[in-house]
Amino acid sequence: GYVVLNRPWAFVQWLQKATIEE
Repeated sequence: GYVVLNRPWAFVQWLQKATIEE
């Protein structure tokens, strides 16, 4: 959660990565 606060783009990349893996 704290990563999202410091780097909003990290959450976006995580979402995209999760979508790709799934």
